[in-house]
Amino acid sequence: MIDGLHPEACLCSDHEQEVLIFVSDIHLDTEIERDHDPSGFLEALGQSIPSDCSKLFILGDLFDTWVGDDLVTGSKVAIREAFTQLAQRTQSDIKFYLMHGNRDFLLGQDFLKELNAFLIDEVFILEMFGLRVGLTHGDALCTDDQDYQHFREQVRQATWQTAFLAKPLDERQAIASSIRAESERAKQGKSMAIMDVNPAAVQALVARHHLQGLIHGHTHRPAKHSGQFTRWVLPDWDKNLGRGGWLRWDKSGFSAQGPFGVWT
Repeated sequence: MIDGLHPEACLCSDHEQEVLIFVSDIHLDTEIERDHDPSGFLEALGQSIPSDCSKLFILGDLFDTWVGDDLVTGSKVAIREAFTQLAQRTQSDIKFYLMHGNRDFLLGQDFLKELNAFLIDEVFILEMFGLRVGLTHGDALCTDDQDYQHFREQVRQATWQTAFLAKPLDERQAIASSIRAESERAKQGKSMAIMDVNPAAVQALVARHHLQGLIHGHTHRPAKHSGQFTRWVLPDWDKNLGRGGWLRWDKSGFSAQGPFGVWT
């Protein structure tokens, strides 16, 4: 069992025309402008994400940091306009689903209402096209990084979040900057293996929820891992590096797509 995960939720559908799109790790700066987005994600929403998309899932870290829904920022306007543009391009009543990541776990209902989006649990189960597939951000699976897991356990507690959000905005921003700087310093002394998912943790999650597939991000190691179940690792987004993309799931199966080409 992985500590810190919310209870299971499930979305079931037998509609053969559903087209599900999964993305993760966009890391938008809170002051980003729609026409000057280094991730390339906002442009993709307006131009290249398939117009037959019926459900868009963002599996964490839409933003590089988030200190509360009361933050007045241009990125709110930018992402809302981009969502609206995608909705206008789609051929169906598209629905948007967001999951907390390790950077933006303080996204709240006020912001979700602005986007007309739904917040989904940190382990979310989809039963579609005859398959049972789990969604998660991925950070809770990196159990070898014990320092991070201790930090995660602390900041995901309701008491910590209530106390943090009660602080003045400028103090919250200063704390967030300090945490990010310390995290970057700590990474320098950690191996890539420690910061990747733990195979036993992945197996435990799959067994616990009887999954045939798992989709997550977080590690910035896009890949398709095949075996007794299929594990898709979504890419992070960086337009200058040609990184980014989405996983499409429809009645024909899964395909790795994106504005920069196939990513696995």
